[in-house]
Amino acid sequence: MNQKHFLILFLLLGCQHVLAQNSDFAVSGIVRDTSGQILIGVTVRIDPMPGGVQKSLSSSTDVNGQFKFRLSKGRYNILCTYVGFQSINQQLNITADQQLSLVLKTGGTGLQEVVVRAQGKSSPVRNMEMGAQSISIAILKRMPALFGEVDVVRSVLTLPGVSSVGEGSSGFNVRGGNIDQNLVLMDGAPVFNTSHLFGLFSVFNPEVVQDVKLIKGGITSEYGGRLSSVMDIQLKNGNADSLAVSGGIGTVSARVAAGFPILKNKGTVFLAGRRTYADLFLKLSSNPNTNSTVAYFQDFNAKADYRIGTKDRISIAGYYGNDRLGMSKDFKLGYSNANAAITQVHEFSQTLSAKTTVLFSRYQSDLSVLQEPESFINKQHIDQYQLKTDWTYRKNEKLNLSFGLSAIQYKVSPGIQTPLTDSSLFNTTASAKQSANELGFYISNTHKFSEKLSAQYGARLSYFNAFAAQTAPVYTYGGIPGKELTPVAMFEYSKGASIKSYGGASLSDILPVSIMK
Repeated sequence: MNQKHFLILFLLLGCQHVLAQNSDFAVSGIVRDTSGQILIGVTVRIDPMPGGVQKSLSSSTDVNGQFKFRLSKGRYNILCTYVGFQSINQQLNITADQQLSLVLKTGGTGLQEVVVRAQGKSSPVRNMEMGAQSISIAILKRMPALFGEVDVVRSVLTLPGVSSVGEGSSGFNVRGGNIDQNLVLMDGAPVFNTSHLFGLFSVFNPEVVQDVKLIKGGITSEYGGRLSSVMDIQLKNGNADSLAVSGGIGTVSARVAAGFPILKNKGTVFLAGRRTYADLFLKLSSNPNTNSTVAYFQDFNAKADYRIGTKDRISIAGYYGNDRLGMSKDFKLGYSNANAAITQVHEFSQTLSAKTTVLFSRYQSDLSVLQEPESFINKQHIDQYQLKTDWTYRKNEKLNLSFGLSAIQYKVSPGIQTPLTDSSLFNTTASAKQSANELGFYISNTHKFSEKLSAQYGARLSYFNAFAAQTAPVYTYGGIPGKELTPVAMFEYSKGASIKSYGGASLSDILPVSIMK
């Protein structure tokens, strides 16, 4: 019996040793440049040392500059490559969970020879995001600039399937879609109007842009509310090491940006501003009609990022930009964008993380006529309030799960007209305010079945409800499309009453499959 017990104990110890050898460990990290800015889209490749049983793995850093792998015990080589930066290659000895911090230096490698090969129909498709294309700020700054201004929105016109709305406009159409079918995000906050000076420039200061990602097709279930495309713009963080200042002076405007660390290098602050100065020269004119003319745009960005411990990070970002045009005796016209976001990222473990965001976004415009007796001012605006949470669970290559919730409230003021003087012919009038709620839940997964077959799939559940913001009549119009419509019915709704609702579940817009021969 003792020999049997000894044999069983020996077998159990052997099995425990084998299981320990085959256990996986979580290896994660973040990639920055020498100034402390996170780098998005860095290619990270893990290769086992000779004699290892693990297969080679590759991934890219996400919008937070992070990457994650599951590796068995052993020795590996990690290689990080990024356009415009020097590659780094170092060895890893994996015996437990590890968290890495990698820094890439700017610079390139001279090429002795460049070979360009075309891809045939049978070439393997490796990237799951088939309709997504990214443009880094380094590439943006090398593109032709209009009046010395690098334009983020115009840069995407160089991509296939993207066309301009028209001359003198900063909007864009994607594969036949209309301009209002594009979802434009600035650090997650929606931007309703992307142009300055009626389309001549975009609202994105090139000094604050870190990365531009345009999804032209195959929009994942994470995004909702638009049909054509998604432009996701990530802004810079402040310098984590010391004060860094940049700026520029162009033909039309001047800009400046500054980033610096705070609270013993646990956080960063980034500030930026831009303004045109043509109106300052107009004031030098001796003509009273000219020196009273107002024509300028300006915008300001602010972002603070703070790390709480090793598992929590909070950031606060804000933007304000406005345009003003007018002549002191005739008219004044203005419009503005404003948004703010508070984001918290919490890592429960190496495999599970959550990001919770509170957003506010506003677009407003006004028009004033100053000549008597027709003087008046008309104002309108749209507000969006949003609370969303996004969760990521990555157990292994076969289970890379993303899911989340979103709640949005819209408040629209179509217009309030007010006379400027008592002698004006106009009376105070106001269109009925409008409100709506939108709820959404999504889930998606990137599944790698084998080395030759991968798939991405998901679903989204949406609900939209328009309700009365005030007690007012709601009209139903009829007539021939393209001609003047006439009201055919009127319904009275009390404040808070539901007017119309829509809802339902739908599969994700895409089911991209990557097959490699």
